[in-house]
Amino acid sequence: MLVTLLVFTILARLGFWQLERGQQKQQRLEQIAHYQKLDLVTFTDLLKIRQQYEPTGINVTLSGQFVHPYSWLLDNKVVNGQAGYDVLLALTPDGPEADKHALLVNMGWIKGDYANRSTLPKFTIPQQKVSLSGFVKAKDLVAFSLSSQSDNQQLWPLRTQQIDIKMIEQQSGLSFYPFIVIAQQSADFGFTHHYQPVVMPPEKHQAYSLQWFLLAIAVLIVFVFASRVKPQAKSQSIPLTNKETGEPE
Repeated sequence: MLVTLLVFTILARLGFWQLERGQQKQQRLEQIAHYQKLDLVTFTDLLKIRQQYEPTGINVTLSGQFVHPYSWLLDNKVVNGQAGYDVLLALTPDGPEADKHALLVNMGWIKGDYANRSTLPKFTIPQQKVSLSGFVKAKDLVAFSLSSQSDNQQLWPLRTQQIDIKMIEQQSGLSFYPFIVIAQQSADFGFTHHYQPVVMPPEKHQAYSLQWFLLAIAVLIVFVFASRVKPQAKSQSIPLTNKETGEPE
């Protein structure tokens, strides 16, 4: 009974967790759809909006200068069946409301040589002032990874397993905004744009939730059925005795 209750509780909690994730994805999709109805906002407007609202999904246009030589390669990114990296660059945005913080910009995907991990792809950081537009992402920046640290390298770019703003600040000595921008004009800079605001739709979370709940119900059914089945009594054999001697044959 204790084992059954434990398994049922775990399965039920997984079901409710998937429901919660589905609701979060639905809210994010609604938020993104709301922001996409708006025109491109300037970086100055973005700084004002984020004081009241969580800015993930906002389409922003900005200009600025990349800070040399700071750059990172976000590992384990697969596009069209090819493994590679997302290129992350530090940008100082223009604008009267912009402060001394740098902005981390995901410029897009570049193919990597995974047969020789010591060889990193080459790319050029623009020297001139750039103008670009992209999506703001402020939530779920640090995703699951096998390693929480970047490679112990001395030369830029640095390879990293996840977007960790605090770690990036320590590596560069810069102060960054607590959000990133994913550039849409990746091809203009020699990279491939592949960003999807929501990878797993809410319907898939709901389907997973239904599976967990069905498994929990199945555990209870198996327990009830097993508890009602009574073990068969063992038949006792009566030894035969010899009528003349009285000893068992």
